[in-house]
Amino acid sequence: SKFNFINGIASKNHYNPADISDEILNKIAERCAELYRAAGLYTSLGHLEIILDDNGDIHPLDFGARSPGYICSDLMDAINPSRVFVNEYFEVIRGKKIGNGYTADKNLSSMYHFYDLGDCVIKHESNLMEFLPATIKNIAYDRSALKIGSHLRIPSKDVERVGFEILSGLRKDLTIETILDAEDRFKNAVLV
Repeated sequence: SKFNFINGIASKNHYNPADISDEILNKIAERCAELYRAAGLYTSLGHLEIILDDNGDIHPLDFGARSPGYICSDLMDAINPSRVFVNEYFEVIRGKKIGNGYTADKNLSSMYHFYDLGDCVIKHESNLMEFLPATIKNIAYDRSALKIGSHLRIPSKDVERVGFEILSGLRKDLTIETILDAEDRFKNAVLV
C-alpha cells in the first residue's frame, strides 16, 4: 500500500489494504514464497519490500528472515481474531503444516500508524482515534509523548518514534485515504 516517509522511516504499515486487489496480494505472496524457498528458508518470520509497477510486475527490493519486534503478529492477529499468529509460528517451528499459509479474513484490514509528527509542539491533548470513523477500532496504542507542551523532533531511526496506534477495521473502511484525512485533521487540531 502507500506509505508516508519521514527520513526514510515508514510511518504506516498496512496489512491487507483495500487499494490492492486480492489477486495482486496473492501474486505478491506467491513471489515472496518463491524468494524464501530460493534462499532455503521454510520456517521463519519474514520481511519483504517490493516495488509493484504499473504493469503489475513485482520487483523485490529487500527480503529477510526477520520481523523487528514481531510487528507482523499484531497486524495478523487483528485480521484473523480466531488465531494467534505467534502460536501458529511456534507450532510451525515444531513441525505443523499450515497449507498455503496464514489465511486472513479478507474483509478485515489492519495498520500500524506511527506518530511521526515532525518537529512540533503538542498544543492540545488528543489522538488519531478521535478523527477516525467509529468502524475503525484500536487494539493497542502508545500515546505517552502526546502530552500538552511536549516538543517532538523528526525521528532519524525507528527507536525515536513517539507513539503508535494499531488499527483494525473493515477493509473498505481502513484505507490509506481515511488515515491520511484523519491524520491531517489530528495535526491541525493538536500541533503548533
